[in-house]
Amino acid sequence: MAAQVVYRTEFFREQALYVGLAPELNVSSFGETLEEAKHSLEEAVEAFLEECRLLGTLDEVLEESGFLKRGNHWLSRQPVVVELMTSRGLSEFMVLDAVIRASEARTGIQFNATGFPFPREYGRRMTSGGPPEQAYPFSN
Repeated sequence: MAAQVVYRTEFFREQALYVGLAPELNVSSFGETLEEAKHSLEEAVEAFLEECRLLGTLDEVLEESGFLKRGNHWLSRQPVVVELMTSRGLSEFMVLDAVIRASEARTGIQFNATGFPFPREYGRRMTSGGPPEQAYPFSN
């Protein structure tokens, strides 16, 4: 008998659809109703796990995803604490942007996607092969 995989799911409402996610497996799917999204996610996870079985990588994939084998079950890790946290305010990134601009002007070095380690949502958005674009309307 094949081992059972017990995994966590999350469901979100995105406009007219429900989106289901199995975060540890990085598998998602959707449906027009919550029940459709659940069914669709279950099918997507089963297809993913079956493909891993066929490739002979199931144990490796589950271990790398943080699952623990207990008897005939693979269990997803359970968090010790679940919290919602708030990111730093945009104003802090505006100050960082000003510092980076001053450094660019002083050194002549232009920061790019590899030299600017912040997510694209903050400060500057980088485009491949082109100059940085402003992601937010910062003043000069």
